Amino acid sequence: MTKVRRFQLWFGIVTLLLATGSIHAQAAKYKEGEHFFRLPATYKAPEEETDTESSGEIEVIEFFSYGCPHCSRMQPFVKNWLERKPEDVVLQREHVIFNASSVPLARAYYIAEELKVLSEMHDKIFEVLHRHKVDIRSEEALVQLFKNVAKVDAETFKEKYWAEETQEQIKEGNRKVSSWRISGTPSLVVGGKYLVTTESAKANHRRMFQIVDFLVEKIRKESKETKL
Repeated sequence: MTKVRRFQLWFGIVTLLLATGSIHAQAAKYKEGEHFFRLPATYKAPEEETDTESSGEIEVIEFFSYGCPHCSRMQPFVKNWLERKPEDVVLQREHVIFNASSVPLARAYYIAEELKVLSEMHDKIFEVLHRHKVDIRSEEALVQLFKNVAKVDAETFKEKYWAEETQEQIKEGNRKVSSWRISGTPSLVVGGKYLVTTESAKANHRRMFQIVDFLVEKIRKESKETKL
């Protein structure tokens, strides 16, 4: 055996050992009950909703509030993850309502999503609330903000603000929060099975998405085992 061949063989063995060690280290690094939690299997989506499981997609839900400073600070990490996530992983957001002052902000989120102006409004709402310290938790304040930023006219906004579809989206988000016992924001639910919180990630937003990546792979593995 030539020196080159021996080196290639040695290099291949070392690479395999490192990769295997990395996999085992990651598996040991994130533990159920410490870094993530298994959700109670009590939530069932309405029949008309898209079934991501049947489509082969893995859904990650970001439970957030525009009024939450931790959610605001996490947004750059959300963007970074969206740029590198696998194609079969989809992000959905739900605006959590823990008090009455959050209701206008939740309406604003679902309206921006419905009118397809979320790309213009999402960061701006966080910015106005947390960087500029402007209270926009009223219909009139939001009307003006949507007009200035996304050119949404007041009549359209007000129609959507009180629309039954907006109210239904809020109710659906509340049902998920209640069923999965979401107690704080930001929280991430992966595949409808696992919960990652700020506390479980030790207030490290980058680690939250590292745990999400780990859980995506865990769900893939569980899905394959179920089909066998």
